[in-house]
Amino acid sequence: MKKNSILFLSQQLYLQIWIERSCLGLICLFAFLIHPYALSASPPPPPPPPPPPPLKAFEIGEHLHYTVKWGRVQIGYAQMLVQKKIRYKGIECLVFQTKAGSVGLAKKLYPVNDKVTSYWDMKAKRSLFAEKDLQEGNYFRHTIVHFDPLTDSARWKQKTYLGNTKKLGEKSKGAEWKYQRGVAKNLPETINDMLSIIYYNRSYSGKAKERTVFYNEVFDDTRLTRIKMQTQKREIIRLKVNRKWQKFSTIVVEPQITSSGIFKSTGRILVWTEDKNPYRLLMVKVKVPIVGNIRIKLKKTENIYGKDRSD
Repeated sequence: MKKNSILFLSQQLYLQIWIERSCLGLICLFAFLIHPYALSASPPPPPPPPPPPPLKAFEIGEHLHYTVKWGRVQIGYAQMLVQKKIRYKGIECLVFQTKAGSVGLAKKLYPVNDKVTSYWDMKAKRSLFAEKDLQEGNYFRHTIVHFDPLTDSARWKQKTYLGNTKKLGEKSKGAEWKYQRGVAKNLPETINDMLSIIYYNRSYSGKAKERTVFYNEVFDDTRLTRIKMQTQKREIIRLKVNRKWQKFSTIVVEPQITSSGIFKSTGRILVWTEDKNPYRLLMVKVKVPIVGNIRIKLKKTENIYGKDRSD
């Protein structure tokens, strides 16, 4: 009995550490989708080949709901929304937004409330603006990025408050806000942030080949990040979406972030996405040492306007 109690407490502690180090992954994992480069050789040679004809794969008002579970226990949630169409600096854009947070016991151990917003140029298929607001325990980070398509650069500013300590719920006495700003140059012509890259990928058609290695380059926070991806296999999975069990034809992808490593040293990540229109992310599985498996699954789909508002 004593041995089991020690094992359980160890799992709880490791889960707390995993949440603390990787809650941002609740959002960033949604960037791991099938990319048009999967159709070509690996890695893609610069400059990239012209993209295939666009495909209407999502609509204004699309709202996707996900659950995050440790075993059978829900520890978090995530949402993705195609919010509206606007004009930003004279350019017609779509506004994307995603939210993620902890619930239940995980919320008591480590409250999380993260939100990311992106303005996406519909014609050029690139980011024009990105905002990330992270609230994780006593850790806060707010980042704003303005992309300039004329100079292929990005102006960013960021403020960070590192208030977490090793003791749960304790606030660091010496913590204070830190401010940074800068300019990133020589960005790819079709630069995307970690949210808009999802919809960029979904806007193109094409069948991915199995056992193919390819790369996604995105601007995350204050730097260009290269994500290595490898398609594993095709698989039919069953998920309970909108209260109904449904079968989905998927392609399984394994992502590896080679520059920043959100899940570095925490285990293997596998992602299941639809292999046909509308190419939605369906499930993510993270194998974490000691703790076990963390799963993110699509639970509900809806349109906040009740009809297609994409035109």
